[in-house]
Amino acid sequence: MNILFLSDTHGKHRRLKNLPPADMLIHAGDVSRSGADYEVDDFMQWFGGWAFNRNRGEDIRKHWQLIDKDVDVLITHTPPFGILDRTISGGHSGCEDLLKAVNRIKPRYHLFGHIHEAYGTVQSGETTFVNGSVLDDLDVMRNEPVVLKYLKK
Repeated sequence: MNILFLSDTHGKHRRLKNLPPADMLIHAGDVSRSGADYEVDDFMQWFGGWAFNRNRGEDIRKHWQLIDKDVDVLITHTPPFGILDRTISGGHSGCEDLLKAVNRIKPRYHLFGHIHEAYGTVQSGETTFVNGSVLDDLDVMRNEPVVLKYLKK
């Protein structure tokens, strides 16, 4: 199965042209610039679906704890702390509780975005981490969506 993955289009999703063929398209969030209804509605027409937003700490931790250990592909918007989460100012901005959850689950893939300047792929242990932000830190469409080859175990 070919998975096409991207994130952080911020209302520029219609500028994506010639997307490679895939069996599944995954978008990990930040679909609009301001969260205005018309922006989200336009994205929903183009793609569909929505997610939840929670604050760090106990508010989000309870959601991370619900993730089943058998998950093969984990999709979040935020990255785990220390993995493809370095901002332009040099600091890490990923979620420490999410990192603990990923270490517990050990998914084959963890797909996320949010930190535009940390686009890329890295392998750590059993997990391939992918930051699929298609916009750079200046919100310019610079990066390509990522195609992943998913084979059943």
